[in-house]
Amino acid sequence: MDRRYYSKEAAIQARRERAAGAVVMLVFGMAVGAVIALLFAPVEGEEMRDNLGDTANNYYENGRESTTSAFGRLQREFTKLRDDVENRLKDLT
Repeated sequence: MDRRYYSKEAAIQARRERAAGAVVMLVFGMAVGAVIALLFAPVEGEEMRDNLGDTANNYYENGRESTTSAFGRLQREFTKLRDDVENRLKDLT
């Protein structure tokens, strides 16, 4: 089922959001695969825990940076959208 958008910008934004979601899911899948690979690696106890802890910390930091960046972009886009709507409403009155 195709969606209808009221503007070309809305359609472009929807495509961007779908692409961003696909990238997030890809990265999540890669992280899960990496954890599974580490769990089945032939490394013993404490070394494995250290490796898992380091890997988890790296993913946490990378995710935190990505999330902060994404929220910043989202906030800017939302502000721009709100301003556009307010300007169009002013033009109508």
